[in-house]
Amino acid sequence: MVRLLMIVFILVMFTQAAFGVYDPRPDVLGVYFDEYGDRICNDMVQASVPFSIWFVYTNPTPASILGFEAGYYTTGDSFFRLGMYTPCSIMWIPQDLDNLTLLCPEPFATAEATPLFRIEYMYIGGGGPESTFYLEKASGSLLPGDNPYIILADGSPIEVQAGYPAYTTLFCGVSVENMDWGTIKSLYR
Repeated sequence: MVRLLMIVFILVMFTQAAFGVYDPRPDVLGVYFDEYGDRICNDMVQASVPFSIWFVYTNPTPASILGFEAGYYTTGDSFFRLGMYTPCSIMWIPQDLDNLTLLCPEPFATAEATPLFRIEYMYIGGGGPESTFYLEKASGSLLPGDNPYIILADGSPIEVQAGYPAYTTLFCGVSVENMDWGTIKSLYR
């Protein structure tokens, strides 16, 4: 019975960890390859196959928001933008992505990972698919600070942290740390 309880406990612990967002900091607006805020690397990019970039507000402190203000940048030149989608069905095409402001007519509730904007791309080939995608402060912003802003339900802005850059590459890999036997020997005593 104890063994069964221990197995259930371990499975519950791993299940909760699987649904966490990539960046644990509070109030982060970042670029991800999924709407849950847990993929910043994409090594599955293929020519002529669409993929999406999501702007996700993770670990929010406000309960509801109207939108955001940020500057979006990418280093990739082998990508064709297919479409842009908002959470509140606003139909508009921004002229410059380094100065994005999205305001929905009604406030919407936030969650652990709140998707705010989606851009669909297609890799057109020619060279490797290496590219970096990231958010910063909007280039035309009159607000102080160096980071993007979330617009609260009452219309006031709050400065949030910019997420880590997302990138496409040939192989994301798994980060490895070099250790010698002396550092892990005590684990086997």
